[in-house]
Amino acid sequence: MQNILLGAGVMLAVMIPFTAQAEPAPKVQSELERCLDATNGGDLAMKDCYVAFANAEDARLNAAWPRLMKAVGGPRSKIGAALVSEQRLWVRFKETSCRHYMLASGTMGRLQSQTCYADTISRRADQIEQFAAFYEDTL
Repeated sequence: MQNILLGAGVMLAVMIPFTAQAEPAPKVQSELERCLDATNGGDLAMKDCYVAFANAEDARLNAAWPRLMKAVGGPRSKIGAALVSEQRLWVRFKETSCRHYMLASGTMGRLQSQTCYADTISRRADQIEQFAAFYEDTL
């Protein structure tokens, strides 16, 4: 439950079907940790770990999407259409949100960019899974 302030000091409690700081799936997270441990701190090797992590999280997101669409009655339902529109905007966000790190150049910029990109995908995968559970329970 989250409290939202509505003008004039009026507080409204709202159920939000996802958490702001979601954790990646434990299996994928442990694979990332194993990969990072094996890099001995090499920036480019660490970047490759985050590439693999982002790919795994993207697969998790793509696996959860059909479940969500089924729960809301498909992409042509009102909720489904709204979610499809949101997802299209999110994809644009995902593609541009971490690009500024690349402008810093060097291997550290590439590592930071990939870490940010992987985190962005992981958070969205968590949201899609949580949205699916929410709508399965409420619709």
